[in-house]
Amino acid sequence: MIYEFESYFLVDDIQFPQGIAKNKKDARSAAARQALACLLDINEEQINPEYLGRMICFILGRYPVMGLLG
Repeated sequence: MIYEFESYFLVDDIQFPQGIAKNKKDARSAAARQALACLLDINEEQINPEYLGRMICFILGRYPVMGLLG
């Protein structure tokens, strides 16, 4: 049996496209990439995963929180 996990970001009652992966951590990261790509109006492949957490915190105007995306 193969499991798939789904996650999504909800910002100001706006639900962004789902992230789907084989585990929860990767599903959350995929959802974060989807939300960020929508907010910046860019292609998801243009996002550097190394800076994903910092980019989202910058956009939301908050300081990074350990474990925010994982």
